[in-house]
Amino acid sequence: MSDTRELGSIEQLNTVHVHAKPQNQQAEYVGYEENGLDLYFRRISQDALLTAQQEVELAQAIEAGREPMAKLVNDGMRSVFGLPQVFDESEKDLEAIQTAIDARTMFIERNLRLVVSIAKHYIGHGIDLEDLISEGNFGLEHAVYKYDWQKGFRFSTYATWWIRQAITRKLARGQTAVHVPVDWRRQARQYKQTEAELVARGTVPTYEAIGQEIDVSPDRVRAIANQMLVVELDYLDESIRHDSTPGDWSATRGELVADTANNPHDIIEDQEILTKLPGILAEVLNDNKLVEVIVLRFGLDGAGQRTLDEVADIVGCSRGTVANRQRKALRLMGSPKANPYYNYLVAFFE
Repeated sequence: MSDTRELGSIEQLNTVHVHAKPQNQQAEYVGYEENGLDLYFRRISQDALLTAQQEVELAQAIEAGREPMAKLVNDGMRSVFGLPQVFDESEKDLEAIQTAIDARTMFIERNLRLVVSIAKHYIGHGIDLEDLISEGNFGLEHAVYKYDWQKGFRFSTYATWWIRQAITRKLARGQTAVHVPVDWRRQARQYKQTEAELVARGTVPTYEAIGQEIDVSPDRVRAIANQMLVVELDYLDESIRHDSTPGDWSATRGELVADTANNPHDIIEDQEILTKLPGILAEVLNDNKLVEVIVLRFGLDGAGQRTLDEVADIVGCSRGTVANRQRKALRLMGSPKANPYYNYLVAFFE
């Protein structure tokens, strides 16, 4: 698919997006902190869902813009430090970069409802819905960055795992999520995109320069940057930074190996929690037979997940007995009141 076709497709989608907005557009995009979840829900409900073909076209546009963006940002950094530029950008390259930025933004905005629908399943686990949505939006941005349209599946199928992972990682660590108002995601993306564009032009991205570009005060830009820093620090011990361009997501340890979505080890990446699980299971279940079934069934011994029949052969009992023990164990683990380690286990067995 050519760049022209991709750009035209995105312009068409943008037309639909604008027409779907309510008449009071100014109120629609007022900061989240002033309007609450109701306004946020109302805003995202106005956006039409993407078709399978639109998902492919947006993903192709993002893919087409990655190489020229990397070269352009690298050249911008060379200019900032007084080094000669080596990338002779063409109008086609610049168009591909802008198209990719627009496509990524649209991909995220059109899937915010998916985050809300998933986040609602985790209400009652000790984190407010607003923070659950905020964490889920992190996962959504990961999914957009990692999505491979050539594999042929719908984006929502792939994104669901990333969204759940972002939410359950916080639950599993037993911490309250960093409070980031959900509408700040849009502001943070705008900040990062503007920062990258300034660097690409050879301009130092100060708060004043960014503020002039996005029409907000330097103090507001500073507040956005500080909030982003808080979130990045919170994720620092869980990530291996390997971004080549500003605004991209860094990969977690689990991303550096092949995707195996059915493996619970991909739902939670914290190795500290993995090492604690056997002891936690023993304390919660208080029955070695139940612990043995859970360890074998979910591959917590490192040998991979096993079927009921395989576990039955190993422990020397019937398939039905294994199934009963599994149900009993999961019931014990699924009670927040009876299980002080509920937040650890929910990430594996939700």
